[in-house]
Amino acid sequence: MDQAIARVTFREGDAVFTREIFSSAPSQALVVRLTGNNTYSGLTTVADGGLAVNGSIPGDVFVWGGVLGGSGRIGGSVLNQAIVSPGNSPGTLTIAGDYSQAASGFLVIQVASASVYDRLLVGGQAHLDGGVLIQYLNGFQFKRGDTFNFLTAAGGIFGQFSQIVFPSNTMFGVGLEYTADGVALVPIQFSFARSFSGLTPNQQAVAKALDKVVNDPKVAKLVDQIDSLLLDAGVTVQINARVGVYAFYTGDLGRQNYSSNSVLGGVKMSF
Repeated sequence: MDQAIARVTFREGDAVFTREIFSSAPSQALVVRLTGNNTYSGLTTVADGGLAVNGSIPGDVFVWGGVLGGSGRIGGSVLNQAIVSPGNSPGTLTIAGDYSQAASGFLVIQVASASVYDRLLVGGQAHLDGGVLIQYLNGFQFKRGDTFNFLTAAGGIFGQFSQIVFPSNTMFGVGLEYTADGVALVPIQFSFARSFSGLTPNQQAVAKALDKVVNDPKVAKLVDQIDSLLLDAGVTVQINARVGVYAFYTGDLGRQNYSSNSVLGGVKMSF
């Protein structure tokens, strides 16, 4: 029997229209794609699968389940209780109204280079809770001094994200830096001495010495080189957060897919 994978509801006055895509493959993620300037003025609800707005819609969007993405413009406000993933791997999604993210919601940000990464531009206020999931594209690695302003809100930032999930294959983690009207990704240097277990006394001494000079410009090139080395798969980075795997899905918006029962290796930091 076919299974409904993508379900998006559009409301115009008293009329309700539902767009459904069916598939016999339960693990297949399907997307409703909107292009052009759509004129219906009612609420749009994303229930399953994905909605990619690559044109414009005038009203509000409720992300109840599934994924909202695309590089278009939403004329109203967005309430995210599931997943918002700007762009088309990557790109910019514009919201003219407010953006509100519930505790159950996630904002997915993909980073391909220092200048190519997902952005969410909000014309009103951004009310934040829930999490941020960072995905690296094309072998990208954070470097010292990198800053990615992925969220701006002309009406101001209210609240904060409660957790951030990111790949943990180098000595850099990812932190969030808040301003009055924006949020940025910034690198966090892990401790060499506390990041590895089973070090010999000599190795531990070297690791502690590196921790002491990590911000010294005289040894910046050496530290940068060490930071860029990929960690072995068996190495667990210990930081002041919970570490492990985190189950997540983003659906199919022209980007790497994770089904709802797949596992993404990474570090989960809760604030």
